[in-house]
Amino acid sequence: MSSPSPALIAAADLISLLGKGPAYMGLCALATLAALAARRRGGRALLAPAWAPLDALAWRLCAFWVIGTLLNLALKHTLAQPRPWWHDPVALPPLGAHVSSGFGMPSGHAQAAMGALLLAAALLGHLRAAPRAPLARLGGYAAVGLLVGWVPLTAWARVALHAHSPAQVAAGAAVGGAWLGLLWWAERAPGARGARALAALCAAAAALLAWRLASPAAVPGAWLEAIRAAQGAAPNLAPRAATGGALLAAGLGLSWALGRARRAG
Repeated sequence: MSSPSPALIAAADLISLLGKGPAYMGLCALATLAALAARRRGGRALLAPAWAPLDALAWRLCAFWVIGTLLNLALKHTLAQPRPWWHDPVALPPLGAHVSSGFGMPSGHAQAAMGALLLAAALLGHLRAAPRAPLARLGGYAAVGLLVGWVPLTAWARVALHAHSPAQVAAGAAVGGAWLGLLWWAERAPGARGARALAALCAAAAALLAWRLASPAAVPGAWLEAIRAAQGAAPNLAPRAATGGALLAAGLGLSWALGRARRAG
């Protein structure tokens, strides 16, 4: 992988910054507040798509990004694969300020970017639900295109920065797509089958993290030296019990509360 120009590196670094967890968690919080406000007014919010009210969209975003982060951490620490620059620091130096030091498989950025498809689907449904002025419709469809394009753009940025290999980015997108499919199925499953499936997935992800806490993956010294040389500090690749537990509790709590509100609507 060759290094892109400084301008492209700056662009890729900005995309990586915007694609980090806090930005997505902020969207979850905004969607939740908007859903609660809409329910207080007793009506539907402006961004509600034709096939679901805003509280359902908030449920999907929270479940995808909060529980999805727990799933990504579990997979990363279970597979324990290096990032490209760990095993080839001379040919592939890390580029940009937002190249993470955690394990590389699957890409968390690529997985999280798939959540933009939820927003794209919601906006597309909203555009189709009622007539709009031509200019407004054009702007809406342009926004849908940008949201869909966020997935390949994020994938390009992570590979360009040498933060991930193409295989790690593809795996992250595949995990995100599978997670989207599971959420879609869980909403439509009869009875409590969907809720049980989501709870089982959370439990499995938490168990994987707990296993790695008890038996951390062996990390070659060369990888640790590459991280230390690039970032100027001793790396800590051990999974954090507090982070995993907080994500599990938040994911289950948000999914339960918003799912209950959606069913009551």
